[in-house]
Formats: sequence, structure tokens, C-alpha cells
Amino acid sequence: MDIGGSDAAMGVGVQSSGRIVLGGKRHDMGDYRYALAAFTEDGEVDTSFGTSGVTATAGGLGYDMGIDADDNIVVAGGTSADTTHSADVVVLRYTPDGELDDGFGDGGMVALDFRGTRDLAVRMRIQEDGRILAGGLSDRYP
Repeated sequence: MDIGGSDAAMGVGVQSSGRIVLGGKRHDMGDYRYALAAFTEDGEVDTSFGTSGVTATAGGLGYDMGIDADDNIVVAGGTSADTTHSADVVVLRYTPDGELDDGFGDGGMVALDFRGTRDLAVRMRIQEDGRILAGGLSDRYP
């Protein structure tokens, strides 16, 4: 399945329905996107997810993902940096069907600035109580 550009699956999860969700990143000529793709238990593209089986949200790259107890999809990564903005750690939450969850953060997204020019979450876990832990890196010097 081609999500577009340079696709990379960085994590996988299985929802209680058996739907398989791949989470990762897409980069296409300066266009950075958090990307999700969904498949049925049989490995077919699940066209009921997102748009024809794919969700791609502009603004950065996803490096890890997980499925919470309510089958929501959580993606951790970084915002894209340009000449006027630095990259920040970001966590996004999607509904089970691949739409950004407006009840989480600001329109489905939480961004954290550690005051470095390149902040990035590369791993995340969802605890049993629903709390999200994200770890990564920052180029900020003490």
C-alpha cells in the first residue's frame, strides 16, 4: 500500500475488533505527515478506516504508536521544523476509525517544546490507567 512519498511504518497495533493499524511517517518533497494505515484480520486494506484505509495528518512525523483500552490510536513523534520554527515533541490521538480525536489536547494533538531546535519523541507507551509516556531527544544544551 502506498501512502505517498517516502513511507515508513514505525509501529503496529491491533484493535479489539482485530483491525491491524500501522503507524508511522510520510515525507514527500518537504511535506511531512503522520500516517496511519489499517488492515483487516485477513490482511486486506480496511477501507472503512480514514480515507480508503489511510489517514495522513500534516505537520510532522510519527515515530511510534499504540492502541489504548478504548481502541483509540496514539502516535508520538515530532512536528516538522522549518527556517522559522523549531521541531517539538508531539502526541496525537485518533479515534478507532482514524479521525483526529477532538477531545484530546488541541484538536487531537499535544505539542511540547523542550526549548531545543530539534525535539522528538521516538518511543511511547500507554499505561493501564490511560496515561501516555513518551521519550525521545532534544538538542537543547544545559
